This record gives sequence, C-alpha cells and structure tokens, in this order.
Amino acid sequence: MKTISIAAAMVAMTVSQTVSAEVPNSLGLIVENLTEGETSCGVTTEGLKAATFSAMRYNRIEMIQSGKPFAYISVNTLHFPDGLCVASYNVSIRQWQYATPVGTDKAIMASTTFCEKGGMISRMRNAGTAINDAIKSSFDRCIADMVD
Repeated sequence: MKTISIAAAMVAMTVSQTVSAEVPNSLGLIVENLTEGETSCGVTTEGLKAATFSAMRYNRIEMIQSGKPFAYISVNTLHFPDGLCVASYNVSIRQWQYATPVGTDKAIMASTTFCEKGGMISRMRNAGTAINDAIKSSFDRCIADMVD
C-alpha cells in the first residue's frame, strides 16, 4: 500500500501550483513504483514507459534520462478476490524549482505542475492494456492543454 505522511502532503499542497508553459522539446520520465496490486492487475512499469514514450514520440518530444521538466506517471489499483480490477491513473508534466515564499528570504523546493490528466478504469480482468491506452490518451490531452 502506498502511503504519504500528512505533513508531506500538506507541504506539497502548499508549495505546488499549476501554471501554463510552452510544450517542452524533451522530458524526463518518472513512473511511480508499482505495488503487487498493480502487477496482479496486469500493469507493468515497462508497459507504462512504452505507452508514455509512444505518446511523447507522437508529440515530437524527446525522452531523456532525467530532466526538468519531467512526465510523472502514477497508477493505483484495487484487485478483488474474483480477479477483477479497478484502477486510477494520473499523468502530469512537472518541474521542481526554487521558490521564495512571501515574507521570507529562504528559498524552498516547489513543485510546478504544467498539466495533469487522469481517470479511472472500471472493473476488468487485466487492466494493463487499458491503462497503457489511457496513459497515452491522457498524455496527449495534457500536451493539448499546454498548447491552448
């Protein structure tokens, strides 16, 4: 099970913002670690990377080892005893940068989100292919939002 401390979540919400930006020429890629639940539903890191790389190539964006900004992919699933799965997925393009909060002179690392798309896949036996297709579509919609 994925957990995050309440303090970390509050800090992230405090220093995270969504802004508009031009579509980048290159992106790094981070795929959140998968749990046994995701893998038992047919989701693989390789599949998520391939789906994202396909969408990046379609949008003429070069994938680089690490970079800023970067594409961030996360998937969470619920695997039921009858073998069916429910999955949520999220695609975002983000960048870490230093920011100085008003009233202080100390810079902190802040997350800037340029676009974010996601959704849910309802109960199905093998969610892997459906998630990969949804990741590609969400990446395309994210890039389209940045163009508008």
